[in-house]
Amino acid sequence: MAASMVCRVRAAFLRFESDLLKILGLNRFNGPCLAPTGVNLQQQPHQRDSSPGVGFLESLKESVLWAVPRSRRSLERRHTRRFQHHKHFEHAKPKKNIIACLDCGHWHERNTLCGNCYEKVRQETQEMIAAMKEDEKVKFNHPDTELTFLYQDELKLKDQFVGTHIVEVKKKRPQWWSKNLLTSANKR
Repeated sequence: MAASMVCRVRAAFLRFESDLLKILGLNRFNGPCLAPTGVNLQQQPHQRDSSPGVGFLESLKESVLWAVPRSRRSLERRHTRRFQHHKHFEHAKPKKNIIACLDCGHWHERNTLCGNCYEKVRQETQEMIAAMKEDEKVKFNHPDTELTFLYQDELKLKDQFVGTHIVEVKKKRPQWWSKNLLTSANKR
């Protein structure tokens, strides 16, 4: 790194020297030179790639400030570099709080709901909502009384639920869906 820095500083000073000689009207290459016949021997001024009027300070800035990043490194690139595949799972530990569900046997974390059982309850709830949308009284206005859902095999229990709005679900009650849900909390 130090060697490349020295090379850049040296190049900046050489450019400064050639600019100074041009300003004073002197040329470093005044000695004889060999040229083939038929070639124009008039000396052309030395042309640099940079635009005219670039001074010594600008050329010094180019050579000294070369180590600054040109653009910001994005989060994706930075994380890809930091969490490389072979090092990503280095600190991962196996979970020890995984148990089998007592109802369905699927695995889940301790103190959480089983995902399989929850999915069954969610689907049953969607079917209850669909049955509630089919009922004309519930469809257009919210009932003032408590809702009770009765399945096909429970329609003979309608007499017990006086003063509640009954929504009929046209299927049998699942075995895992408790019948204790039929009694309200204040009647238990």
